[in-house]
This record gives sequence, C-alpha cells and structure tokens, in this order.
Amino acid sequence: MSIVVLFDQKRHFYHAVLSVAVDGNYFILDNMRDQVLPDSRLPDYQPLFSTTGGKGHLHGSRTGNMQVASRMSLEKVAPGEGAAY
Repeated sequence: MSIVVLFDQKRHFYHAVLSVAVDGNYFILDNMRDQVLPDSRLPDYQPLFSTTGGKGHLHGSRTGNMQVASRMSLEKVAPGEGAAY
C-alpha cells in the first residue's frame, strides 16, 4: 500500500491517492471518484512522489534522449557550487 502524490494532467491540479498492489496490478483509491480503478485506467495521473513502508520514492518520466546526468571526476566539483570546468 502506498500514498502517491500526483499531478492530474486532465484537471491540472496536484492530488494524493492511495495505491494498493494486488497480484501485480495497482488499484487506486481516490476521493475524487466513486469507484476503485486500476492505474491503467487513469492515464492522466502522473505520479510525482510516493511513500511505502516508511520509504519515499521520486517518480519521473523520460523526455526523448535528453541527458539528465553525467559522470565526472570528484576533483572537478566545488563544494556548494557544482562543477568547476
């Protein structure tokens, strides 16, 4: 069972729901709906953060081939200021 903070892309607002895993499927309990639905029926819900068993998880999505991180020697990193090229 997880609490999931998400962005509803259809209604344009942030929201929290309860997600329950059953046999590899995730069901969403949402106070904005009258029925429990599988996550596959909620494509407009973009998960941002979740917490399960005392652990937090950040979620994201890939956008093409955009590079989001790189590897470099620690000698090039100035503490508190990022990389010094």
